[in-house]
Amino acid sequence: MLKDKKILFATWGSERKDDAPYQNWYLPIKDIFSKVVVFDPSKEYFRYGKDVMNNKFLNLVEKEKPDYLFMLLMYDEFYLETLYNVRKISPNTIMVNLFSDDDWRYEEFSRYYGLFFDHSIIQHDVAKKYDNDGIKGVNFIVGVNSSLFKPIKAKKKYDISFYGRPNPSRVDYLSFLVKKGLDVHIWGDGWGKYDFFAKNYHGKLDAGNLPRVISESKINLGFTLGSYGQKQTKGKPFEIPACKSFLLIEHFDRYFDFFKKDELITFENKEDLLEKIKYYLKNEKQREKIVNKAYQKVIKHYDQKVLLENFFTKSKADKSKGINFNQHDKEIINLKIEDLEDSTKILNLTKDKKYISIIEDSKVHPLKNYFQARSLDLSGKDISCCDYYVSSSSLGNYILFKTGLANKKVDINNFHKMIFSSQLMFRKTYFVNNLSKIKSFIAKKTSLIENNAVFVSIPLIQTSKLPDVDFETLSKSTQVKFIDKLYSLYYQNKLLFSLYPYSLMIKSIKNN
Repeated sequence: MLKDKKILFATWGSERKDDAPYQNWYLPIKDIFSKVVVFDPSKEYFRYGKDVMNNKFLNLVEKEKPDYLFMLLMYDEFYLETLYNVRKISPNTIMVNLFSDDDWRYEEFSRYYGLFFDHSIIQHDVAKKYDNDGIKGVNFIVGVNSSLFKPIKAKKKYDISFYGRPNPSRVDYLSFLVKKGLDVHIWGDGWGKYDFFAKNYHGKLDAGNLPRVISESKINLGFTLGSYGQKQTKGKPFEIPACKSFLLIEHFDRYFDFFKKDELITFENKEDLLEKIKYYLKNEKQREKIVNKAYQKVIKHYDQKVLLENFFTKSKADKSKGINFNQHDKEIINLKIEDLEDSTKILNLTKDKKYISIIEDSKVHPLKNYFQARSLDLSGKDISCCDYYVSSSSLGNYILFKTGLANKKVDINNFHKMIFSSQLMFRKTYFVNNLSKIKSFIAKKTSLIENNAVFVSIPLIQTSKLPDVDFETLSKSTQVKFIDKLYSLYYQNKLLFSLYPYSLMIKSIKNN
């Protein structure tokens, strides 16, 4: 049945053979469908810019009219209008998105973007959140591409191996093992900048050689802690057993939803890790016993191709799925800053309203009111705060400010200096009862956002103002979009003939 269907595979980095989307999603999908059209947003974005990438994507959808569209949204690479227009251009296309990191960014990201898709594939146990928000078509798929990750007869020449990118927790654990004099081997992007691991690091590891390295390792390590300190379900508990090799992974209760305790060995801390490494290096028979049990479990229950075939066979387009972007319009009022001077006027203006936004010197996205009202509805919080672009006529959107990220990484005083009033929407009751505090915040005299705010990780306003904070603070919570623009100009051999670099230099001088 699926052999007669066409799918457009458009995940970020879809052509990177050393990445999970290619290994565990593209390769099985390629075996399932007769025609797979590949569109790599990251390649097109960095080569030609966001506008061209979005246009090329929509043109491809219109040309191919695929039966299925499979995406993996990262952040702001696709315009909201682009996702909305897919359904207009190709109404019979079943739209699917793979949502990652829902354990820490569901409330900020997925609960909004999930509205655009017929089906959301989730990798974490957050289905209840989607259900509570009324998002239909949620599917939990976790497995391994057994055609790629498979047993290879090879001599065990590495004691301890790890493949993956660095983060502070991984660096800490692996440096601990190296200092203990253990035989540690590391592969993956990003480790080259750590001189300490110069003798342990072997560079990138392509998909073809990955199963061999796993098979050549007595102990393969896995870490569960993400970049922001949260534990996540990783692919290694499925990939490494599929190669019939031994895994020792950082403890996470959720893993035991899939495995019994004699099928997966975990560690709690450095001392526990060291003790178990020493034990399992000495006890090969015990390792093999665990490996055999885990292998049988993975092959029987978690083969990605089988899981995806079942999913695509059952998936359907939700013809009733549509977003009424105007449903909150009558509940919202946009006030100007000068309106705040007269409390009686405010009471009259907001009499029949539920939510209040403040209009400042910013360009507002047409969907700002919808998404922020939705965020307040679903969260029960008093304040909604969205992300923003810093923009100019000559540079376009040259800096992206991520509010939720800043809230985690920046101290409270600097955080409030980076917030503009036009980013905010208030619940009316809170606004009326805290008017003096809000006015003080607008004057940059007091803080406002504490545990009373919900963050929307969508840049819904553009401002020409740079936050009045130092560079180090700014860099913790922003993406410099002008780098992307410079790269695309360079790739197209237009850098020397473009006014953009000169405009950037002038802007830099003016803004110190």
